[in-house]
Amino acid sequence: MKKQNAKGMFYARRARMGRTLGVACALLCLVIWGVVSFVPAQQSALIQEPLKSAAAPEADDASQPDTPLAASPEPSDSTGDSDDSDGESPESAIAPALSLEEAARANIIVSTPGELLLSVSEGATAESVNAFLRSVDFIVTEDVSDQDLSLGFVQVALSDDVTPEQASERLRETGAQAQPNYVYYLMDDDVSAQAIEAAAERSEQEGVEAPSGDAGSNQPSGVAAGQPESQSSDAGDDPEAAHSNSSLGATSVDTVQSGTLPAQSGEEAASDLVAQSLVIDDPKASWMLDSVKARAAWELAGVDDAASGFSPVIVAVVDSGCNVSHPDLTGNFAGAYNVVTGESGLSAMTDTNGHGTHVAGIIAATANNAEGVAGVSYNAQLYPVKVMTGRSTDSAKLAKAYSHLIAQKQRGANIRVINLSIGGYQTSTDVDDLQLMSYMNRAYQNGILTVCAAGNSTSHKVPYSCFPCDFVESTVGVINLDRAGDSVRRATGSNYNEASQTTKDISAPGTDITSTWCDGSYATESGTSMASPCVAGVAALMFGVNGSLTPYGATYLLAQSANDLVYTNGEEVAGEGWDVYTGYGEVNAYEAVKQEMQYIASGNSLFVGGTLRVSANNTGGSSYEWSCEPQGTISLEGAGSSCVVTGLSSGEAKVSVTYTAYVWPYGMRTVTESATVTVYDASICDAQSIEFGGSTAYSVACDPNATWLWSSSDESVAAVDETDGTVSGAGVGTATIRASMLSNPSLTLEQTVTVGPTSISKASIQAISSQEYTGSAVKPKPVVTANGVTLEEGVDYTLSYENNVAPGKGSVIVSGKGNYTGSIRAAFNIVQGSKNMYRLYNPNSGEHFYTASTSERDGLRKLGWRYEGVGWLAPKTGNAVYRLYNPNGGDHHYTMSVEERDGLRKLGWRYEGIGWYSDTYKATPLYRQYNPNAKSGSHNYTVSKSENDKLVRLGWRAEGIGWYGL
Repeated sequence: MKKQNAKGMFYARRARMGRTLGVACALLCLVIWGVVSFVPAQQSALIQEPLKSAAAPEADDASQPDTPLAASPEPSDSTGDSDDSDGESPESAIAPALSLEEAARANIIVSTPGELLLSVSEGATAESVNAFLRSVDFIVTEDVSDQDLSLGFVQVALSDDVTPEQASERLRETGAQAQPNYVYYLMDDDVSAQAIEAAAERSEQEGVEAPSGDAGSNQPSGVAAGQPESQSSDAGDDPEAAHSNSSLGATSVDTVQSGTLPAQSGEEAASDLVAQSLVIDDPKASWMLDSVKARAAWELAGVDDAASGFSPVIVAVVDSGCNVSHPDLTGNFAGAYNVVTGESGLSAMTDTNGHGTHVAGIIAATANNAEGVAGVSYNAQLYPVKVMTGRSTDSAKLAKAYSHLIAQKQRGANIRVINLSIGGYQTSTDVDDLQLMSYMNRAYQNGILTVCAAGNSTSHKVPYSCFPCDFVESTVGVINLDRAGDSVRRATGSNYNEASQTTKDISAPGTDITSTWCDGSYATESGTSMASPCVAGVAALMFGVNGSLTPYGATYLLAQSANDLVYTNGEEVAGEGWDVYTGYGEVNAYEAVKQEMQYIASGNSLFVGGTLRVSANNTGGSSYEWSCEPQGTISLEGAGSSCVVTGLSSGEAKVSVTYTAYVWPYGMRTVTESATVTVYDASICDAQSIEFGGSTAYSVACDPNATWLWSSSDESVAAVDETDGTVSGAGVGTATIRASMLSNPSLTLEQTVTVGPTSISKASIQAISSQEYTGSAVKPKPVVTANGVTLEEGVDYTLSYENNVAPGKGSVIVSGKGNYTGSIRAAFNIVQGSKNMYRLYNPNSGEHFYTASTSERDGLRKLGWRYEGVGWLAPKTGNAVYRLYNPNGGDHHYTMSVEERDGLRKLGWRYEGIGWYSDTYKATPLYRQYNPNAKSGSHNYTVSKSENDKLVRLGWRAEGIGWYGL
């Protein structure tokens, strides 16, 4: 058992929403001591059979923006800035100078060259995504199908002149979310040439294709052959320790109390139970089983006893595949999926590597069949998923594996555990595999626990950060143990926690483990790859004992029940309680199952007015008599080996049953069993309404007091802290908040929460730079942020404008939408977007000439024209002013009139195109005058009213306004 500070660390490790150590310790004390009297082992607590099953975990169904591409998070500061002038992009954050071969030898996570995972939003169509892909010059892929979009991302090929890291950064600048396709590796130790040769010889003899010995294959560190290894047994040579019935899961005599048998303490009964663990006849069974007390756990759980209530679960093995025809595995499969080929079913499953078959055998090789080995949870159903090509896989394949398993779970497959003996050395915390992390967390939300390897020593010394073990909170990370005389300690090559880490949770035997192999025989392997499936098997036993157990509850019980390892090995000191070398200690299958069954014993509980069914352990007896005390707390109804309990008032009551049954080896005996039932008078708080971004505390009033775990039916609407009931508004809508009793998750209370929009006045608008007026309405797009998050136009707000059609002060109005209501505004300056119109005078002909071209202006000045400065400011857009040239007179004419332009062209004038534009808002008039005495240069244009009037006095004819300037 762990010290309390170690348990507190467990909660700190899992505190995704800021739980405090004090809350954790308080919760822990309630779990340990509780309000329920546990029944001693020799009294054999009654088995609860709820009349109503608990609700299944809700799937993660967070909505995404209604755009083809999912929005990108803010880039991290470490990425650097791109420079448009030279085209250089940020350097990769992951040690990218390595080749794939070099990275594989050191198990370093690198990106797959030439590939990228591009996120797509829910509801995006193939047409819209393809249009985007074709618009990006460094993406080679141009066509994806609707089926490709179902994963939430598409895998695209890149041109040779850009790295995945550079491509990701460039796409983020456009608002898209993208990431490299990271490479991961098997988590076993290095293999020997002798083992490769031995496997090859055996393959040739048996006609099976041998795994190759190159870097792309995995071989056993030792092949099990010859005489069976001698196996230790808790039963020893004591003939009375063996059962007359050799079937697994037979009921131990220690679980029955008879008037002719001496009374036992709980500790004595537990000790006897371990001593009388099941004897198995599997000749190569691993030392792992006895080290983690697996045989005692089988006995306690009654894994093969139909009356025990044990229900085997499915364990998915995401790995190199599996030999589904192996004689020690055949018949133990619930299904299979080959991600590499996209095919489902056992016929699609292969394993030319061996790693996946080895892992599968550790979990669920058939026990007691006089063949090979026995799995930790030997009657669990396996679901192999092949993701490896050689010794590596990638983000896309792993995400597809998780997507498939989640879908199978949602369709009714009882998948409760995923073993992932895959990972890699992570050189930078800036490398986030967002796609894989998202799918692993979705599996957790769907009731599936991921157990993963902590990593082994390669060219990098341990400890080091390993992905996903150290970066995904919803996983259990496993350290490898080796034998050290009569005890165990961390294997020399096993990774462990760095000084600042608490993420490698628990340890398990993983050294010299014999298990099934891909060619139909057996092999001995070492590494955290072998330790991880040991813990996965223990978790499967726990879920089999209690189908209502959550992944969080399983993780807690694994830590709570682990065998503390205290030793000194040179400079390595594994102290009492949690330590960096072994985490919470060695997984203890017996204690984990025992504590889970105690949860069920304490789960002999119900609400006032509720019912549950309790059963005697032996349903084949006779003359069952039921009673309870005190009266008034519960009522009993029924006869035979079970009865229905109804809660009448809050408190505890003792339910007892006396019956006659055969007890081996004593014959017919009168058996008395009892259990304590707790009746809770509980109510959840009233429904509450909160604003988006706000929070409120939900609570349960309960007598007697109990500890509750909280969940939400829709995390995209309302997220809830699973320990303290704090509900946070994540999106407008209504969600159901559930409180499930920790000691009995079938006792659940529900209440709704309504999340309404919040005022957008809480958001801020970044300063808008001055806008250039070009003759039309100015509509800048502001950056709107709230709580450090950039809001999205069309999703979170809409835009409208005031005073934006002329130079001066304009306004933008941001009106809330979706999660926001109300409006805010910001001002911006509109400056003239203009061209200087240069005015020149020809002293020889008397003509004035106007141009926006500095080169034309300077050319005329060299020819003797007199530069008279800027005549006016012309807008960059607006109504066209046409320019014509008279080849006979040598002068120019300017007009907005299409009729005048075309008339002059008919008279021989040459059309020279649009000279400039007239302001559509008619800000500044250009006055036009005509000199009836001049033969050329007869027109003049000026913004000066006084100049216009003076020329008119000199005999020029005023012809009105020619056009408008700014």
